[in-house]
Amino acid sequence: MEVMTSPVRNMPNSKQLQNYPDDAQEFGYQPEWGLYTSSFVFRGDFTNDLKLLQDKYGYKPLQVTQQFDNQVTDRNLGTIISSVAFRSSDGTVHTHRHPGDIDETPELFQYTPAYYDMTTIRNIIDWFGDSVCRCRIFRQEPGKDLPMHYDFDNERNSFDNQNQTLRALIQLTPNTENWMRFKSKTSDITLRPAAGQAIVFNADWVWHGTVNYTDKPRDCLMLILKDQDFVMNLGKRFPSHKIEFIEV
Repeated sequence: MEVMTSPVRNMPNSKQLQNYPDDAQEFGYQPEWGLYTSSFVFRGDFTNDLKLLQDKYGYKPLQVTQQFDNQVTDRNLGTIISSVAFRSSDGTVHTHRHPGDIDETPELFQYTPAYYDMTTIRNIIDWFGDSVCRCRIFRQEPGKDLPMHYDFDNERNSFDNQNQTLRALIQLTPNTENWMRFKSKTSDITLRPAAGQAIVFNADWVWHGTVNYTDKPRDCLMLILKDQDFVMNLGKRFPSHKIEFIEV
């Protein structure tokens, strides 16, 4: 019998795709334009870690580079976003940016004292292995809106699609009314991520924005990752539609 394929991109049709996950091996996250939202969720009590960060280090307004100036007209990022770093270029908790124009790679960054003080958040960072570059808490102040924007991580590697720098965001506070939107050449997704759920994307090619409708800060872990194969394989590691909880 002749095998029929979809006229769109010569893809197999639904009659041929009967066995999951075997028939879905070629499907999944493509980092240049795609968005990965995990079917696994990190589960732990982050309360003490977040309180310690506030009490011991304090959150400082996010640093804005000159390269970012074209996106900050009429919005004072220092009143919207504040941060504490777990990995930074100089090993201090309030250096948030990559200082140079060279490609961002893990060996350029050091763990900060805040990382060593963590009891649960550190386990999430370690789970991502040796591919973590910068890493920090991204605190969105109550009632604040961070408009749609893009970043410049891959400009430093000449947009090499075999060596992409990716961002992972993991909500740490219970999510009641924190929303995020991601828009790329192929997707337009708005979601309210669960606490502990991972979102991964290429911040140069995926526009992104977030709004906090609550009267409390929204704390989110942000990691810069340098192993796109690791991320692309997450769907194969966690193939089920059922949520898998990772205790941290």
